[in-house]
Amino acid sequence: MSNAGIEDFKTREVLNETLKDTLSTDGWGRSMWEVMVKNLHEECNIKTDLLEMAQHAPGLVEMFQLEALSRKGIIKEKTRKKVSQIIHKLVRVAYQADQGNEQSLDQLKAIHKLSYPQNYDLPATVIKNLVDSYHTSPHLARAWSVRHLMLELSYVVEPVREGISVLKSGIKLTTTDVHLLNPEVYGKAEKHIKRGSTLQSLAMSIYLDDLNKEGINLNLRQLKLDLKKLREWEVANHFAASDGYALWDGRLGQYPRARIPAIPIYSEGWKRSFGRGDKKQEKLS
Repeated sequence: MSNAGIEDFKTREVLNETLKDTLSTDGWGRSMWEVMVKNLHEECNIKTDLLEMAQHAPGLVEMFQLEALSRKGIIKEKTRKKVSQIIHKLVRVAYQADQGNEQSLDQLKAIHKLSYPQNYDLPATVIKNLVDSYHTSPHLARAWSVRHLMLELSYVVEPVREGISVLKSGIKLTTTDVHLLNPEVYGKAEKHIKRGSTLQSLAMSIYLDDLNKEGINLNLRQLKLDLKKLREWEVANHFAASDGYALWDGRLGQYPRARIPAIPIYSEGWKRSFGRGDKKQEKLS
């Protein structure tokens, strides 16, 4: 290799290392970039690096625009997250579509039509009907909302008993680095926590209160049923806690770490039905 070639190689190495350190978003760290490049080589026989992918990535400029608009609050975080989820799934849909998967082909066509409705004479009423239909089971949606609260609350509480995880012990509010915690989550925990509270019971209490503020009145018995149905769904769909989310275990791991099963993307369309007076779905069974 000539001196010029060596210098080009060194420059490329530096740029790749800089990109690995810089392009860390949505929990995607340096090691994950390295794994992705390795997998592309081993599984698809694609020899590339992060610099080449950045130079040719479709939609990269638009993604930068999205990030800037989100950081300034022009686009809400909820919208940014939804767009990120779409892009994440779109890669697999595109891959499977070009492998001949019929459903993926239809998904890709549907996404294109929804993105360019005027080009396909797609009526707004059809889009509206799609948005208002096909939602996550009310039982699962509510149970996942409780689980999500448990994940957030694990940062502001700690076990009452030493050597026990937050899932196997009563809990109390943490007094460590309170100024660094999410004030909204801490405030809700402070309002609802009581003697004998567990992480799950605290999450359910807060969730019921949040629903009540939206004009939705449910009870603890309903949420317990929802969580039971979620556990049954997780067994049937092989969702294990060991593959899920780790709860906070203290700043220095002061107590055993616990995990909850992964929380997939879900919708809360059941709230619209509830708001229209369709309470049949809320009957206990």
